[in-house]
Amino acid sequence: SELTDKTFGDPAFELVASASSGLEVSFELVSGPATLSGKELTLTATGTVVVKAVQAGNENYEAAEAVSRTFTVAGSKENQTITFVALADKTFGDPAFELVASASSGLEVSFELVSGPAT
Repeated sequence: SELTDKTFGDPAFELVASASSGLEVSFELVSGPATLSGKELTLTATGTVVVKAVQAGNENYEAAEAVSRTFTVAGSKENQTITFVALADKTFGDPAFELVASASSGLEVSFELVSGPAT
């Protein structure tokens, strides 16, 4: 079956394939950031993964033509938090003041006025 794109951090999953002969299909990791144990594929990084399904045949069946599948492992986004310095009460006429906040990611924080008499 087709393999859908994954996100790094997704759990290991089982590869599924069948042969018209009914014989057991095995898998090979051709390339990419993953490890393969039997039918279980574990993602190890971001990138492109290629796996191949193989059925070698037996005394009654010829080997099947191998089938490869390719999918992409995308990066996952990290969670982040914002630390926003508490604001003291103000008196109308006080000078403008700077808002101070930081994100755990180190990315720039922007501000929006939600409500109230201020700009």
